[in-house]
Amino acid sequence: TRRAAGGDGAGGNRIDDASSSTGVAYGMYINASNDVVVEANRINRLSSSTGTTYGLYISNSNDILAAGNRFTSADRGTYYVGGSTGKYKDNLTSNVATPFTGGTDAGGNN
Repeated sequence: TRRAAGGDGAGGNRIDDASSSTGVAYGMYINASNDVVVEANRINRLSSSTGTTYGLYISNSNDILAAGNRFTSADRGTYYVGGSTGKYKDNLTSNVATPFTGGTDAGGNN
């Protein structure tokens, strides 16, 4: 599995103004991290020969804020799983089968 940006166990970080396109299953991947801000990223044309693609995958993490991100051509957009918490706001999707799962919608998402 490949990913464009993210980390395991890195708390209090910021992922912003990143771009990812073509050939990755996870645009951004956050695992076991707390208090991370994910803002103003552009993720497009994800692909996986083995399964589902994710714009922003958040697992086992708390208080993850996602704002102003853009996702195109993915199976899932912003995806909170494994008891993860956080809010997402002002994110835009196109050709994303399931734009948002989990977390708390703070408004302005499409």
